[in-house]
Amino acid sequence: MRSCVIALAVCLLTSARAQTQWAKYDSNPVFVKWGLMEAYAIGQPTNLYENDTFKMWYAACAFDHRGRMYLASSLDGIHWTRANLGLPVLDIGLPGSWDQKWLDTPEVLHDHTGYRMFYFGDTTDQPPPIGGLSSALGLATSVNGRAWSKDSANPVFRKDTTLPWQSLWVESPAVLFVHDTLRMWYSAVSYEAGDLLALLELQLQIEQVDLAHAANVAAEQVRHFNKVLAEQLRELEAEIDDRQLAFCASYGMLAERRLDPAQLGLVLKDEVRDLAAAQAQLQRDRRLFKGDAAQVKRLLKQWRAMQRAADLDDLPF
Repeated sequence: MRSCVIALAVCLLTSARAQTQWAKYDSNPVFVKWGLMEAYAIGQPTNLYENDTFKMWYAACAFDHRGRMYLASSLDGIHWTRANLGLPVLDIGLPGSWDQKWLDTPEVLHDHTGYRMFYFGDTTDQPPPIGGLSSALGLATSVNGRAWSKDSANPVFRKDTTLPWQSLWVESPAVLFVHDTLRMWYSAVSYEAGDLLALLELQLQIEQVDLAHAANVAAEQVRHFNKVLAEQLRELEAEIDDRQLAFCASYGMLAERRLDPAQLGLVLKDEVRDLAAAQAQLQRDRRLFKGDAAQVKRLLKQWRAMQRAADLDDLPF
């Protein structure tokens, strides 16, 4: 959830380019976070227009850093009223459940059976790449759009960790009825190059696949995983070399080979000794400045004279 406010964009319709040119509303934002239940952020709105009223379901991050679902309504899309006294209309799951800490990216449909909400859920409240690793999509139903019941079969859609392009998380469902069939478009994210936490999670997921599932993994997918992990290994080694080079340069050390703990211990001892000497000098200076004022003035004059002499030495003639 990256948004802290919800704005309005008005579509400029033309016969040649319908819904391709948009103008932001001059008085944006039209909806801002409010109260403890929206203390950190609001975003991911989804809207329906029913009975001359805009209904907006949105996600908000509360004071406890948990994502929940809320509802607001408006007659003009500009002035909004929060439903349910500003309290969530769909809350996080119980401890241990798949959506115990975070709900996000709602998508709401309404037909003759009632309202359906497809949503993102996760067991962690951390942002990606840490968050999202155990994500899935759930379903909730409602008669009035306010009181929701989660489906007993949740989550109804999980990421497929054997597909590299959705190895991190899935989110943001967009659902439509097409010839009496629900079709869902969704976002899926793979780990990025250099993302060490995501790489670790991917490795763990591969190791935790049971033998029955592993037997069905195509050889081409296995080769792809091996290639990706080999590339990540090379990137890790290059990153270690870069960090070692910077460290050695900071302490005047040669970086001809990998550092070992014994070398680092000697470096730290030297650093501690230098800091102790500097601290002792500062304590002596402090005692001096507490002494005779005339002596302090003489020392300052001497220091200025030495500075001027040093400046003259730096001249190119």
